[in-house]
Amino acid sequence: MSARITKQLLKAAMPDDVPAKKTPKGTAKAKARVKVVKPASKKKQLRQFLEEAKVERTKNDNTEKNLRVLKRMTEPKVQSVMEKILQAGLK
Repeated sequence: MSARITKQLLKAAMPDDVPAKKTPKGTAKAKARVKVVKPASKKKQLRQFLEEAKVERTKNDNTEKNLRVLKRMTEPKVQSVMEKILQAGLK
């Protein structure tokens, strides 16, 4: 037999005194479960980890950026431009 037919037979064989799943508004089911509030510690740990990861990413981004700036500063053309800017600023 298929599963669908088996389910139909089981439903037909059930006694009538079994309460229905649907209940009218305002009344709770007999076997209703109360939801337990989970502690927020896991969220705090996750949030802290995400913040630490964000800080590390920004540090890495800054080091790459700083290395690029240092490479540019060592070029002779850039050094001459910087000297001109400094001389103009000191006048």
